[in-house]
Parts: sequence; C-alpha cells; structure tokens
Amino acid sequence: MAADVPGEFKLSATAVAECVRYAIKTALPGVVVDGEVDMDADLTAADLDSLAALAIMTAIEDRLGLVGQLDVTAPFRYPTPVGIVGYVHDELGRR
Repeated sequence: MAADVPGEFKLSATAVAECVRYAIKTALPGVVVDGEVDMDADLTAADLDSLAALAIMTAIEDRLGLVGQLDVTAPFRYPTPVGIVGYVHDELGRR
C-alpha cells in the first residue's frame, strides 16, 4: 500500500534560510563576510533601498515558486536576514 502524501508541502526554516541567503548575497553583497551572509546583519546599514528589497523578495519568490505572493517591502519591516526568514516561513505556513 502506498504511503499517504500530505496535501501541502511545507519548507523548513533551514530551506527558507538558504533561499534568503542566496537572495541577499546577490542583492546586498555588503552583508557577506568570508563568503557567508551575516544572518544578523542590519540590512538598512548595508544600503538597503527599494531596488535591493525588490531584488531580494523577487529572488525568494522565484526560488520558492511564490511569484507575486510575498510583500516586497518586508526587508524594511524585518531588516535582518533572520527576520526575513521568519517572515517568509510564517507566510508559507499560512498557505
């Protein structure tokens, strides 16, 4: 007998963190230290602007298949990578 497959696909916080790291490395290289994103870095101190916020959130949406479903201003409300991870993970839990 086949195993039951859950109706929803849930991503772990670790998987979401990897997506956020990738997006931030591309959009805000100023928070990359020794090749790694400082997950506690203040993005506003790293010259976060509206274009960078849009690039971050668009990259996350693209990687997670959520195009147009996340708030592109989230990096201003959650101005650290770990804050963005929490926001995205919470949003995924609502779907």
